Amino acid sequence: MNFLRFIISLIAGALFSGCASLGPAYAPTQASQPGKSMLYIYRLSHLVGSAYSPEVKLDNEPIGVLANGAYLPVEITSGQHKIEFDSIGLVAAIEFKIGSKAQYFLRLDTTMNNGAKASATNAQTASLGPSGGGAMGAAMSSSFFASKDEKDAAMKAVDPAVTQPLNNPGLLFVKPDFANPEIINTKLGKK
Repeated sequence: MNFLRFIISLIAGALFSGCASLGPAYAPTQASQPGKSMLYIYRLSHLVGSAYSPEVKLDNEPIGVLANGAYLPVEITSGQHKIEFDSIGLVAAIEFKIGSKAQYFLRLDTTMNNGAKASATNAQTASLGPSGGGAMGAAMSSSFFASKDEKDAAMKAVDPAVTQPLNNPGLLFVKPDFANPEIINTKLGKK
């Protein structure tokens, strides 16, 4: 019995030790060089998937580790790029093209439906930020929504300034007004 408690304590300690290793809370910054933009890659904090922390690569170069509830700020030039999330094999990747806007937000959500609601009213509220539950995870899943209006409401959060594939609803560039209420709850990931 004591051995079982010891094993459970070790597992619990391993799971929760990652939470303590995050840096300071989110603080927006300016790009240090002219012609560059700030890209904030952030991950919502959820129990589902919380044990894995993928390494993040921008154009095949490691830029950090994105733990549960963390963000990574990266200076980026306009043009075509690729971001990969790797955790003992490729977990997710996105190829995208950006312009010269000051800030971009890439949202990673590991839950299956990411909090989307099953009514048009709730989906419209969710598209405005986390107080509505977040609707991005199911934004591309027409089978999840009861109507086209619900899907359209969820898509209002997607940043139209980024050329991006919309085939991975858990990994999308979102508008700053959608990202800001969510990202303030994150902490700096490991670089």
